[in-house]
Formats: sequence, structure tokens, C-alpha cells
Amino acid sequence: MAYKVYFRPEAQADLLALYTYIAEASGHVRAGGYISRIEEVCMGLATFPRRGARRNDIAPGLRTIGFEHRVTIAFRVLAEVVEIVTIAYAGRDFERGVRNQETIGEIGEGVAGTTAEQAATFKRRRRRSAPRKPRRK
Repeated sequence: MAYKVYFRPEAQADLLALYTYIAEASGHVRAGGYISRIEEVCMGLATFPRRGARRNDIAPGLRTIGFEHRVTIAFRVLAEVVEIVTIAYAGRDFERGVRNQETIGEIGEGVAGTTAEQAATFKRRRRRSAPRKPRRK
């Protein structure tokens, strides 16, 4: 059974903030590639969602997986949906934010559009942003 993957608004904001941070430091092409790889990992949860470490100590049903030693992806597996709760970069304390939420929500509650729509948004942003010129050595 293939699950649908949805990003909560917090996770979308995390991706956008990460994209902006990397784009400022290393350019839009590198930032876009990094975000695309994160999205691929998230979309892979559609076929094999019950992986990662269970983190019921933070919130019921929460799981986490690591990405390239710098990112933690927190998600829940619901009836037919994998809900990406947050994406934490470079050791950010995401646990407190998840614990402080009154509730993570039900299926579809507080969940933004599909990943395809989000990917299109990122692609539009990348096209509008002029790539950095190579540095001279």
C-alpha cells in the first residue's frame, strides 16, 4: 500500500528557511539540490513509512529519520498518510516545539498541499533567483 505524503505548515516553513539559509551561503543551485534530496527522502516514506526511530517520548506516533548527518525529519504514519511534522537542521531543538503543540492534528488538519505543489513552488523560486557567478581563484 502506498501512502500519501503531506508536509505540515511547520515542515514547509522549515524547508523554506533551510533553502534560504543555504542559498545565501552557497547559492541557489546548491540549495535547490539539497532541498530536492530532502524531499526525495520524504517521498520515499510513501512506500516504506514505518522506518526510523520511534519517538513516543516527544509525541504519540512520532518517528524520526536522519538525512546526510545534518537533518532530522520528524513524521507520523497515519491511516493512509505520512505526515511530515518538522525538518530540523544542524541539531535544532525540534523536540520542544513538537511537545509544546497542543496537538499535532488529525489527518489533513493543518496539512498543506501535496508535495508536487510544493516542489513546483520551489522550482519557481529557483528559476526566479539568478545563479551566483563562479568565484575567481
